[in-house]
Amino acid sequence: MGRPRTDVARVRLSSREAELLRAHDRPGPRYTSYPIVPRWTSIQAESTLLSEGIAPLRGPVALYVHVPFCQDQCLYCGCTMVVARQQAAGDRFLDALETQLNALPKPDVQVARLHLGGGTPTWLTPDQLERLFAMVTAWRPLHETFSASIEADPDVTTDAHLERLRSLGFTRLSYGVQSLDPKVCEAVGRPQRPGMVRDRLAAARAHGFSVNVDLMYGLPGQTLDTWSRTLEGVCDMAPDRLAVFGYAHVPWMKPHQEAFDPEELPDQEARLALLLHAHDLLRSGGWTRIGFDHFALPDDPLAVA
Repeated sequence: MGRPRTDVARVRLSSREAELLRAHDRPGPRYTSYPIVPRWTSIQAESTLLSEGIAPLRGPVALYVHVPFCQDQCLYCGCTMVVARQQAAGDRFLDALETQLNALPKPDVQVARLHLGGGTPTWLTPDQLERLFAMVTAWRPLHETFSASIEADPDVTTDAHLERLRSLGFTRLSYGVQSLDPKVCEAVGRPQRPGMVRDRLAAARAHGFSVNVDLMYGLPGQTLDTWSRTLEGVCDMAPDRLAVFGYAHVPWMKPHQEAFDPEELPDQEARLALLLHAHDLLRSGGWTRIGFDHFALPDDPLAVA
């Protein structure tokens, strides 16, 4: 028998809410892509991708580039990534990406949106990021409404990164923070300090970025009290947007998650209590809810839209 659940378990659901939770407590695909990933099909021939997927494109397009590198392995991570400590790995990646871009047809399009995700795109040096950007613009020109955004780790993102990105036209930045509680951060292999997060967010705002912060509930050792302090601490930093994701425990897909003791993970009732508390706290604080787990300030373009 494991240790008693932490104080988050004091937040009890009504009998009807608990009944609904049990009835619908089953795995499901993430809703953040459409069609959902289980409906995706593989393109068997590269010629089909080129002739039917890229060549017919017309008008402005949105382009996503996945940068797979991270400095360390965060134990909650479900992304496609690789830990790399030598910057030469970034050069090899860019060489391969440039070869791929040069092999693609050049449809009659302009790039209206560019997003760099990962991994940790700011694992690349400012010079490497500028090279990546130049490769994209060499493939297709930028649309007059062009905007660019990037995901970042506050641990590795420097003022030099921010300055270079702004000079290239990036206007939105998303910091992966997840938690400000030292014990939770240590448990998930992300020993960041709240003061450092505050400094990096302030630096991004000073450079003119609109800033999103990613948070995560359902992590080992997380309680209602520590979750409240994280939410309040991040709100005090005044980001423009918040994403509040639930941790997905899938060790059969991501073996590094086996490092977690299942007894340390909040159960389904506790997870729902954490989520509902976040919704109540943020909405009472004036945030606008966007979808299931995104929030924006009322004057943010996403909230206005």
